[in-house]
Amino acid sequence: MPYSVKKVSGGYKVGLATGGKMSDGKKNLSKKPLSKGQAEKQKKAVEISEKKATGKSLPKKQPAISGLSPSTSAKLREHAKNHSGMTSKHMKNMVKFMRAGDSFAKAHGKAKKLD
Repeated sequence: MPYSVKKVSGGYKVGLATGGKMSDGKKNLSKKPLSKGQAEKQKKAVEISEKKATGKSLPKKQPAISGLSPSTSAKLREHAKNHSGMTSKHMKNMVKFMRAGDSFAKAHGKAKKLD
């Protein structure tokens, strides 16, 4: 199952990425809030443990698109699923505009006009 680190009062907790309850009825893995580093480690440990138990491999992180931050790159890759992948004209235009300093929304608007 995919997990995510969520900010709570007093620190961070790890729970399901969907925000729902786990099979044991709990929303989070820990009762007390953790530091961000501890929560990241807990998330990784649970994913590794689950991988060993189920035999499934963890999804590989994609490298960042050159000239863009890793979070922006991930957002673009997710958006590319709606546009036949990163090689589509729309996505190439978006990357070009974002490298030039445009926001995601502004680059998307410009790319839509060129489609």
